[in-house]
Amino acid sequence: MGRELAEEDPDFVVTWPGKSMLRQVKWSDADTEDDAFSVAVAPSSALPHDPAGRQEMVQDMYKSSLISQETAKMLIGWPDLDSELNVENSESEYIDSLIEAYLDAERETWTQADYQAPEGFIFNKVGAIRRFASAWFRARIDQRSLPPAERLKAEFNIALLSRYIRELDALMVPPGPPPGAGMPAPAGAPPPTPDQLAAPKPQAA
Repeated sequence: MGRELAEEDPDFVVTWPGKSMLRQVKWSDADTEDDAFSVAVAPSSALPHDPAGRQEMVQDMYKSSLISQETAKMLIGWPDLDSELNVENSESEYIDSLIEAYLDAERETWTQADYQAPEGFIFNKVGAIRRFASAWFRARIDQRSLPPAERLKAEFNIALLSRYIRELDALMVPPGPPPGAGMPAPAGAPPPTPDQLAAPKPQAA
C-alpha cells in the first residue's frame, strides 16, 4: 500500500510515532526489498494473569535482583498503585523523553538552548544514569551497522548522551571540605570567640 501511495505522490512520507514526538521519513528512504527482514512475534506476556500468581512471580524476580523496585510495582499492576506510580513514573518518563530527544537530535538544527542539563533535584539519580547508559550502549551497538556517513551523524547523538551522563555523575559527588577544614588549631592558641566565628571571612583578591 505504501508503494502505491508513493507512485501517486513522489514526496510521500511515512510517520514513525515516538514517545514524545513524531518523525517523518521519505518513503523512498524507508522502503525495503521484499524478504529483506523477518519478524519474530514475542508472547504478549510471560507473567501469570491471576493476581496472586502475578504477585508471587514479581516478588521472586525482585528478591533475585532481576528487576528494580520501580519495575516490580509496575508489573504487579494493582489499580490502587496507579496514582502513586504516576508520581514515581513521571521522573522516568522525563528521563526517557530526554533520551529520545537527544537520539533524534540533528546537528544542523540543534542549538545550545535545546540541551537540558540534569537537575540537582532528580530523586533517582542512579536510575537516571542507568537509563542513559543503557541508551548509550545501544546507540554504540547500532552505530557499528551504519554506513560511514551515518556513523558520524550518530556520534553527535552519542555525545549528547555522554554529556548528560557526565554532568549527572558530577551531581552525585559530594562537595569536598572547604580549605583548612579539619586542620588543628596552633598549639596554645585561644579558642575563637562567638564574634570571630560569626564574622565574614575575607574574600580573596
